[in-house]
Amino acid sequence: MVSLNDSCFTFDELKYALKGCGAFYARDSKFTEPVTFSELWPLLTYCDIIELDILNMIYDENIGQAMLKYRGVKFKAIEFCNLPVSQNIFMSIIDYFLSFSEFPYRVEMSFPAETAPSELQMFLVSARQAMENAGYKCEDTDDHIEFKYDHLHNKIPLTSDIKYIIVNTLYGRDGNHFMFTPPFGRKFLFTEPSSDSSEEGSLSDDE
Repeated sequence: MVSLNDSCFTFDELKYALKGCGAFYARDSKFTEPVTFSELWPLLTYCDIIELDILNMIYDENIGQAMLKYRGVKFKAIEFCNLPVSQNIFMSIIDYFLSFSEFPYRVEMSFPAETAPSELQMFLVSARQAMENAGYKCEDTDDHIEFKYDHLHNKIPLTSDIKYIIVNTLYGRDGNHFMFTPPFGRKFLFTEPSSDSSEEGSLSDDE
């Protein structure tokens, strides 16, 4: 696990730190010089938990091509912060995860605080349409989905042949957020282990 919150680092320093890393947390951090997402993405594909809030990382328009070079990655949870209001970039991220056999436990995307929710409505419509075209059933909540319990007492949809994605719109927290999760206990928060913990990149359920 690598945590670089409130830090400033070079691209080479990050490249070294991420070798063999399973979880990467960067909140309110920055590079010494701007770096594009396309340059950074290959380093992140070794991680299954990512919190990406690097102030001068540039989400370039080639994001889709960069991501699709790495399809065999098993992500648990990933958060993209300060996304530009670009439908191309937004849908490139959605399409990437829809190319997987299983959607990650959580994909969260946030936009600058000054972004009006009305600017994002078409993004949400496009995301829902793409998910439904990929065979998912989109819901706003998992409360009404019929379920059963598995041997670990986790809820699973009763109709296992239907793939669900829960679509959450979380306006007004730090900015404007979308969160996409499978149903039932898949809504994970990013929690870093305490200094006396040996766990790396643990996840906790928000219920």
